[in-house]
Amino acid sequence: MHQHGFLDVCLQSHVAGWATENGGPATLEIFVNDEMIATIKCALRRPELVQFNIPADAGFIFHFPSPLHSNDEVSVRFGNGKHLENSPTRQHRRHLEQMLYGIAGRAGLEFGALDRPTVSRDHHDVSFVDHADHDQLVAKYSHANDPGLVDPSHIVHVDYVWASGALDKVVGGRRFAWALASGVIEHVADPIGWLAEIASVIEPGGRINLAIPEQSLTFDHGRRATTLAELLEDHRRRLQKPSFRQIFDHIVGVSPVGAPIESLSSRPDGIKQAYAVAETAERDGLYVDVHAHVWTHDSWRETWGAIESLELAPLRLDRMFEPLPETAMFVVSLVRR
Repeated sequence: MHQHGFLDVCLQSHVAGWATENGGPATLEIFVNDEMIATIKCALRRPELVQFNIPADAGFIFHFPSPLHSNDEVSVRFGNGKHLENSPTRQHRRHLEQMLYGIAGRAGLEFGALDRPTVSRDHHDVSFVDHADHDQLVAKYSHANDPGLVDPSHIVHVDYVWASGALDKVVGGRRFAWALASGVIEHVADPIGWLAEIASVIEPGGRINLAIPEQSLTFDHGRRATTLAELLEDHRRRLQKPSFRQIFDHIVGVSPVGAPIESLSSRPDGIKQAYAVAETAERDGLYVDVHAHVWTHDSWRETWGAIESLELAPLRLDRMFEPLPETAMFVVSLVRR
């Protein structure tokens, strides 16, 4: 029996990878602390696998019933007990410990968790915030073209719907000890204003911990980092949705990790498509979900230092962690002044 597989990523919310058995997609068993919790069939399409002579539909992603603790161990095995390469693993531990850095046991918020929350209600007093309610999010992602993007069946219940305006009104004047957001701020058109609003409902001395994609490790690797001037202009304009510039820059700039960076002159059709999408969004007031901003670990430190000196948000940078290859993100911890 020929069995091959690799566990690509294990975060507190999910595990993902690929596996084949006798040349086709495999059936796998998922264990947490040596207790089997599920049997799954690899069926997730990952076209990039073909170049390695692996079937395109041999991918998998599995969402845990409840987010993992830092001391949990995950293993993914074939039916005969053979482990996938990189299994067992506690790969999620470093990311989770960074995201929970300085977080006290009192009530907090998590923004944009969707189907991948950092913490669970079973062990934390957490309320979830998103731009739409649970049913709207399920409907949105049920019609998404990419089945590996978000699993609608695992989207968390949303406690507070916040699309724009004052967050203080949305939460009814409550104050919280902490806030978390993983892979969210890069989608925000006005990060300075967004953080200032979150800070308005955080107690003095409380924390906002953010996981931010590292430009060099993601599909943004061919794009330049957002400049301070752009962040300040977006804040002065009080952008509520990605602008023409942000949409256009994302569409023409993203490319698969490891792919060569193409010059603009070599892809006129892509430029025309990006222009058309951005123009339509601007004209019709549409929201287009893009990475509106791009940072490296160093560019975040530099731009945030300037923002802090301008006192545009009542926050100070307390801690930055180096990017983790397994998440392609770095974590920053901001303290409410």
